[in-house]
Amino acid sequence: MASGSSIVKNMDEKFCYCPICLEQFKEPKLLPCLHRFCCDCLQKVIGQAQGVLICPECRQECDIPTKGADGFKTDFYMKNIIDFVELQKSMQECHIRECFSCSKSKKMSTYCFKCNDFLCEECHNHHVTSKMMKDHRPHVLSLEDVESRNISLEKLMSLKDVPRCQIHPENVSQLCCTSCQNIPICLACSFGKHKDHSIYEVVSLAITERDRLTEKLDDLRKCKERLDMMSAEVTQIKEKMIFNAKEETEKFQAKRDDKMKDIERTKTKIREQINVQISDVKANSDKRKNSLQEMMDKEIQEITGKYDKLFEEAERKTEASLKELQEKLVDKESRLDGKLAYLNQKSSYILKSIGMKEETKRKTITRVQQHLENVNKRYDNLTTTATSIISAKNDWTAVNCISDIIPAIDPLIEDVKREFPELDKLEVFGIDINCSYVNLDVADCVNLTEKEERVIEIKGFPSKQFEIWGVIPGEGENIVITGNTGEEKHFHSVLNQEGKVLLHHSYQDTNEECHRILTNLSKFKVSVACNNRTGVVSFLNGRNGSYIEKTLKDVLPSWTEDRKFVCIDVDLFNDRLYFADKDGDHKFVFVVDYQLELCHTLQLPEVIKGFVLITTLEDKLLVSELEKSCVHVLTVEGELLQVLKSPLEGKWTPIVVSMDKHGFIYILWGREATEKKQDKATDHGKGRDDTRMDKAKMVIIQYMQDFSRVLAIRPFERNAYVMTVMDTSKGEKLLVAAESSDKIYVYGLESTDLNQ
Repeated sequence: MASGSSIVKNMDEKFCYCPICLEQFKEPKLLPCLHRFCCDCLQKVIGQAQGVLICPECRQECDIPTKGADGFKTDFYMKNIIDFVELQKSMQECHIRECFSCSKSKKMSTYCFKCNDFLCEECHNHHVTSKMMKDHRPHVLSLEDVESRNISLEKLMSLKDVPRCQIHPENVSQLCCTSCQNIPICLACSFGKHKDHSIYEVVSLAITERDRLTEKLDDLRKCKERLDMMSAEVTQIKEKMIFNAKEETEKFQAKRDDKMKDIERTKTKIREQINVQISDVKANSDKRKNSLQEMMDKEIQEITGKYDKLFEEAERKTEASLKELQEKLVDKESRLDGKLAYLNQKSSYILKSIGMKEETKRKTITRVQQHLENVNKRYDNLTTTATSIISAKNDWTAVNCISDIIPAIDPLIEDVKREFPELDKLEVFGIDINCSYVNLDVADCVNLTEKEERVIEIKGFPSKQFEIWGVIPGEGENIVITGNTGEEKHFHSVLNQEGKVLLHHSYQDTNEECHRILTNLSKFKVSVACNNRTGVVSFLNGRNGSYIEKTLKDVLPSWTEDRKFVCIDVDLFNDRLYFADKDGDHKFVFVVDYQLELCHTLQLPEVIKGFVLITTLEDKLLVSELEKSCVHVLTVEGELLQVLKSPLEGKWTPIVVSMDKHGFIYILWGREATEKKQDKATDHGKGRDDTRMDKAKMVIIQYMQDFSRVLAIRPFERNAYVMTVMDTSKGEKLLVAAESSDKIYVYGLESTDLNQ
């Protein structure tokens, strides 16, 4: 431990400077974290605070006293140091000055703390020999010690007069009241204002306080090694995270480039093949025409008319063959160009998502690093202050300061020991470039079967009558459905591929407009949302049937009783849920994470007026508007890209949208019947009006990834409101559930390569 002498001799000049005004302390005030500031500077900070004061040095919070900055304790220890610094500056500025006693300009030799002024050598001798100045002798300081800085804090403080009682200034303080922040009091006060307080003799109290401080400092130093290790560990984790993010991005880009090159090679190969066939057709045509010409020359007189017809027929066949081949080339090139465009679009979306995930992890690491830096600052400040006070060996300083230091140690130890479990997940970047969401093995074409391959009949359902409003893939090859069974009862169930009910959960809803909306969260976890005014969202575990409910108005600050969300969808790659809400003429989309923490709110463009259904397709947001019978294609930021209508004649309403793993889009359209159901206006599936559709006029339309072409149109001769794509051991399948039926219709999705 440094001696009191070396503390003063080696003290950094900045130790006596206020961190706010960067000048020497004026009336220093001490915060609970032991950082000190000028009283006026601290009052300015308090004026900008909002109820709680945050330390400008270490960011630790503390309550603001009723008296403002004056309510904080004055740092007498720092005032003693400043007195010595000022005394030393005075000696350095001028050795010749007017003596306080004889008023002559001479070289000063001593300073009397009783007189608070300088004395020459002659007056100093009178001071130490005169009986009248007997009580001044212990308070005289030789200026030779000041010049050489050969003085300890212990000696400096002993030269100062004993503190006076604040109530009785004529009395020397003999005791200390710990009930009143260790203020000095006289004997008379112990029987007056401080009666019944905790009063101690100064020397004994100082010894006790030093022992307490020493013990606490030992505890704190034991934790310092762990603090240093934690800082090093966070730095190492950050470096690994950045390295892994860069490595994953490079791997993904390399795989994407390989796929792009494969497609370009395929285009070149097909073009060469078609060109060879064209050359063959032309060569055969020329050969045939030459042969005919020879025959015509021989028999021109007899059969001129006959060969004229043959020439015309040959030309027609040639043109038909060339046209067919050209159309074939255009079709294949168009498909491959669409595939390239889709891969570019998907790559940009994935790289953007990777960047967002990396930025989120960077923010978490930065927050932890800032916390550790602040803890280090508090540790350095506390140990420096505590060590210097112990070294000073001044009883009054110990009594006045240690009681403020000790309460700051325990919170600091807690912050040093604080755990950061989120750091364990930061080093692993969490993106598998081989997963289905990052799939780059895009088929050139996906054929939708003409009719359903099979029909799944639901077996073992608890109720005989029920309607299906939602269907999504579950864990493995299981299927999850939701709907109602009448009598205001709603359900969700898990089925296997044979239609057997594996899990079943029912609800009793008092609001007849309340319906359950279904969407995936993971392989075995789904969200079941209730679209009534309270906005209940449930989380179902498809393995064990466990069920958790949350309410939107409890987790979204802007959710009010007059709101009602109309549909829900999920962004599986970025772990986000999308809730569409209708608030009067305005429509909003709330984007939340899986803990229902709000990420951001998106207002739909004003052009969208009617009842809507939202569907997230990678980097696009599809908004189906029933009143205008169209689908608005938006970016995830809400920018309108295009408006899609049915290619069929008449008014067709979009019912539900799905996408396969190759990016091809499927929309179930229905034409409104002349009569609508009047007794009950309800929502079905992902939140749509209960408009009755003509059974013979519902169609499934397959589109290219960018909606540029219609690839297939399949009629569906039943009422249906739900459709989904499911990956099975036999390839992808398109599932369509009939409304009032126990059947789910399964269509095949056969992916093909243009080279085959």
